Amino acid sequence: VQDNKHRLLLLIDNFGVMVDKFNKQEQQRFREILTTFPDIKIIGGTAVVLESFYKYDKPFFDFFKVMKLDALNSKEVKTLLLRLGEKHGTDQIKQIAENQPGRIEAMRILTGGVPRTIVLLFNIFLDSDHGNSIDDLKKLLDTVTPLYKHRMDELPPQQQEIVDKLALNWDGMSVGELVKRTRMESKAISSQLNLLVKSGVVSAKKSTGKKKFYQLQERFFNIWYLMQHAPKRTQKKVLWLTRFLEFWCPGKTLEETARNLASRIKSEKNLHPDYVKTLTHAYSRAHGLSSEMRDKIIEAAKGKLSSEDDLPITAKELSVRLEGFVKKGDINGALSLIEKASLPDTQIDYYKGLAFEDTNMLKEAEICYVKAAEKGHVGAMHDLATFYVDELEEYKNAEKYYLMAVSENHVPSMNDLGLLYEQ
Repeated sequence: VQDNKHRLLLLIDNFGVMVDKFNKQEQQRFREILTTFPDIKIIGGTAVVLESFYKYDKPFFDFFKVMKLDALNSKEVKTLLLRLGEKHGTDQIKQIAENQPGRIEAMRILTGGVPRTIVLLFNIFLDSDHGNSIDDLKKLLDTVTPLYKHRMDELPPQQQEIVDKLALNWDGMSVGELVKRTRMESKAISSQLNLLVKSGVVSAKKSTGKKKFYQLQERFFNIWYLMQHAPKRTQKKVLWLTRFLEFWCPGKTLEETARNLASRIKSEKNLHPDYVKTLTHAYSRAHGLSSEMRDKIIEAAKGKLSSEDDLPITAKELSVRLEGFVKKGDINGALSLIEKASLPDTQIDYYKGLAFEDTNMLKEAEICYVKAAEKGHVGAMHDLATFYVDELEEYKNAEKYYLMAVSENHVPSMNDLGLLYEQ
């Protein structure tokens, strides 16, 4: 290099992880080499900020010029996705950018504008490499583990508990909800939340009223926490992916992507098992997907994977098994089965309502039906209205929920509302 009067430029990804594997003596030797031979230049990328870069008693303190890359803005995310679409030979992204720009923004919010994460999430849905993008995502999560673990360890115990509850819930939580989950006093939670907001760990958003809802600001940090710390049940670990699906694939688009997934699972022999299992759980919990399409994906996955794999159960199988619990009067067994079934939240409440009604626990049934109906479950609207007619004889409430279902073009509710008026 010196003889030719050239410089050696090394481009190293995951530079922080590489340096972290060196012991202190090796780090000192590495620094000596770079100091002795100034013609060697390094440009490194890292998702981990190491102590050896910023602590004064460490080998690389003030040695490298550290530049923190800002997250991509909306325009940059759009440009990146369009280029990815061109690379994969699909005009789907171009159509989305022109007709549904909100979906691009959903991608930016979920990934925090991190290019690497955007590419991985894009590949999960347009994966032409046998589903290996799930493995890539796991590797990325492993890479950021030292940084995120350090972030958690640095928080005081009360803040760690609050962050844990927010992360496992994923959606925003109010102070009142956190009080129930943590058993801490409201004033203590509010005080700690203010500190977490100031430090940038948590963000606060106002609802339509005065109530604030809190969630982890960096959504990828939330993804990492779910993947690392959520209960072993697979559906909890893919909650983040389910929420992404709901943002990225609204309405009919969700049905289309689900149909394509079911077709791929059936036709492609070398799909990665984790890819099949993860996507099956994500789609099975997504709001807006029809029960028929949900069951098609599950059946396709069961035909691809072994019987030992943890997969959701179909609506038909759920109904048969629930009937068995109800006949025995085993409400706890029924509720446990519903919780493990990997269903959307609205359907969980709906099936609980059915189980409670069939075991003559009418108050509990009403509560669950109302929850499901208020969340938009049309079947729950109809069954709740019928419940008010048959069980409680509360005809005004019956009319209310029949009308709610009629507004969703639910034909049986139109007929039953007509019968209610006639009677």
